[in-house]
Amino acid sequence: MPHVSKNKVSVKVMTKIKKNLVRIIIKPYKDRTIAEELFTETEYIMLAKRLATIVLILKGISNYKIAKNLKVSKSTVSRLAKDINLGKYESIKDLVTSKKKSDIQVLDILEKVLLMGMPSYSGKGRWDFLNDLDKS
Repeated sequence: MPHVSKNKVSVKVMTKIKKNLVRIIIKPYKDRTIAEELFTETEYIMLAKRLATIVLILKGISNYKIAKNLKVSKSTVSRLAKDINLGKYESIKDLVTSKKKSDIQVLDILEKVLLMGMPSYSGKGRWDFLNDLDKS
Protein backbone atom coordinates (compact mmCIF):
# COMPACT_ATOMS: atom_id res chain seq x y z
CA MET A 1 0.00 0.00 0.00
CA PRO A 2 1.51 3.34 -0.96
CA HIS A 3 2.07 5.98 1.67
CA VAL A 4 0.36 9.28 1.00
CA SER A 5 1.11 12.36 3.05
CA LYS A 6 -1.62 13.54 5.42
CA ASN A 7 -0.95 17.11 4.26
CA LYS A 8 -3.61 17.70 1.64
CA VAL A 9 -3.41 20.08 -1.30
CA SER A 10 -6.35 21.99 -2.71
CA VAL A 11 -8.66 20.39 -5.30
CA LYS A 12 -7.44 22.91 -7.88
CA VAL A 13 -3.79 22.01 -7.31
CA MET A 14 -4.55 18.26 -7.28
CA THR A 15 -6.43 18.56 -10.59
CA LYS A 16 -3.40 20.28 -12.16
CA ILE A 17 -1.06 17.64 -10.78
CA LYS A 18 -3.18 14.80 -12.17
CA LYS A 19 -3.45 16.37 -15.63
CA ASN A 20 0.29 17.03 -15.82
CA LEU A 21 1.10 13.55 -14.53
CA VAL A 22 -0.93 11.90 -17.27
CA ARG A 23 0.59 14.11 -19.97
CA ILE A 24 4.10 13.41 -18.76
CA ILE A 25 3.85 9.64 -18.34
CA ILE A 26 2.32 9.00 -21.77
CA LYS A 27 4.55 11.39 -23.71
CA PRO A 28 7.07 9.52 -25.86
CA TYR A 29 10.67 10.15 -24.91
CA LYS A 30 13.23 8.68 -27.28
CA ASP A 31 11.91 5.16 -27.89
CA ARG A 32 9.88 4.81 -24.67
CA THR A 33 7.39 6.59 -22.49
CA ILE A 34 8.11 7.68 -18.96
CA ALA A 35 5.38 5.25 -17.85
CA GLU A 36 7.55 2.37 -19.07
CA GLU A 37 10.32 3.51 -16.74
CA LEU A 38 8.03 4.50 -13.89
CA PHE A 39 5.63 1.56 -13.54
CA THR A 40 6.62 -1.84 -12.29
CA GLU A 41 5.43 -5.03 -14.00
CA THR A 42 2.97 -5.52 -11.13
CA GLU A 43 1.54 -2.03 -11.62
CA TYR A 44 1.10 -2.68 -15.35
CA ILE A 45 -0.74 -5.91 -14.63
CA MET A 46 -2.93 -4.22 -12.02
CA LEU A 47 -3.87 -1.39 -14.41
CA ALA A 48 -4.46 -3.79 -17.31
CA LYS A 49 -6.74 -5.95 -15.19
CA ARG A 50 -8.65 -2.94 -13.90
CA LEU A 51 -9.20 -1.62 -17.43
CA ALA A 52 -10.14 -5.07 -18.71
CA THR A 53 -12.61 -5.56 -15.85
CA ILE A 54 -14.29 -2.23 -16.57
CA VAL A 55 -14.51 -2.96 -20.31
CA LEU A 56 -16.00 -6.41 -19.72
CA ILE A 57 -18.55 -5.06 -17.24
CA LEU A 58 -19.59 -2.45 -19.81
CA LYS A 59 -19.90 -5.23 -22.42
CA GLY A 60 -22.31 -7.10 -20.14
CA ILE A 61 -20.08 -10.05 -19.20
CA SER A 62 -21.02 -11.73 -15.92
CA ASN A 63 -19.08 -10.82 -12.79
CA TYR A 64 -18.25 -14.50 -12.24
CA LYS A 65 -16.78 -14.92 -15.73
CA ILE A 66 -14.76 -11.71 -15.39
CA ALA A 67 -13.34 -12.74 -12.01
CA LYS A 68 -12.48 -16.22 -13.27
CA ASN A 69 -10.88 -15.17 -16.58
CA LEU A 70 -8.92 -12.20 -15.25
CA LYS A 71 -8.08 -13.84 -11.93
CA VAL A 72 -9.43 -10.95 -9.89
CA SER A 73 -11.67 -11.17 -6.85
CA LYS A 74 -15.43 -11.05 -7.18
CA SER A 75 -15.41 -8.11 -4.74
CA THR A 76 -13.12 -6.16 -7.09
CA VAL A 77 -15.49 -6.77 -9.99
CA SER A 78 -18.48 -5.75 -7.84
CA ARG A 79 -16.72 -2.60 -6.65
CA LEU A 80 -15.88 -1.53 -10.20
CA ALA A 81 -19.45 -2.31 -11.35
CA LYS A 82 -20.75 -0.13 -8.51
CA ASP A 83 -18.36 2.67 -9.52
CA ILE A 84 -19.64 2.45 -13.12
CA ASN A 85 -23.22 2.76 -11.87
CA LEU A 86 -22.17 5.84 -9.88
CA GLY A 87 -20.95 7.50 -13.10
CA LYS A 88 -17.23 6.80 -12.91
CA TYR A 89 -15.16 5.69 -15.92
CA GLU A 90 -17.16 7.72 -18.44
CA SER A 91 -14.20 8.00 -20.82
CA ILE A 92 -13.79 4.22 -20.86
CA LYS A 93 -17.53 3.87 -21.43
CA ASP A 94 -17.25 6.28 -24.38
CA LEU A 95 -14.37 4.21 -25.78
CA VAL A 96 -16.38 0.99 -25.51
CA THR A 97 -19.34 2.53 -27.34
CA SER A 98 -17.18 4.41 -29.87
CA LYS A 99 -17.58 3.91 -33.59
CA LYS A 100 -14.08 5.23 -34.41
CA LYS A 101 -11.90 2.71 -36.19
CA SER A 102 -8.85 3.42 -34.01
CA ASP A 103 -10.88 2.93 -30.81
CA ILE A 104 -12.38 -0.29 -32.12
CA GLN A 105 -8.91 -1.67 -32.96
CA VAL A 106 -7.70 -1.03 -29.41
CA LEU A 107 -10.73 -2.80 -27.98
CA ASP A 108 -10.39 -5.69 -30.44
CA ILE A 109 -6.83 -6.33 -29.25
CA LEU A 110 -7.95 -6.06 -25.63
CA GLU A 111 -10.82 -8.48 -26.28
CA LYS A 112 -8.45 -11.03 -27.90
CA VAL A 113 -6.20 -10.83 -24.87
CA LEU A 114 -9.16 -11.32 -22.54
CA LEU A 115 -10.55 -14.27 -24.44
CA MET A 116 -7.16 -15.98 -24.34
CA GLY A 117 -6.91 -15.37 -20.60
CA MET A 118 -4.32 -13.39 -18.72
CA PRO A 119 -0.76 -14.71 -18.92
CA SER A 120 0.92 -16.00 -15.81
CA TYR A 121 2.76 -13.51 -13.63
CA SER A 122 6.17 -14.99 -14.23
CA GLY A 123 8.24 -16.21 -17.09
CA LYS A 124 10.28 -14.44 -19.70
CA GLY A 125 8.29 -13.36 -22.74
CA ARG A 126 4.89 -13.86 -21.14
CA TRP A 127 3.50 -10.85 -23.05
CA ASP A 128 5.15 -11.68 -26.40
CA PHE A 129 1.85 -12.87 -27.88
CA LEU A 130 0.72 -9.21 -27.95
CA ASN A 131 3.25 -8.52 -30.71
CA ASP A 132 1.56 -11.21 -32.84
CA LEU A 133 -1.86 -9.65 -32.22
CA ASP A 134 -0.56 -6.29 -33.37
CA LYS A 135 0.52 -7.83 -36.69
CA SER A 136 -2.91 -9.32 -37.47
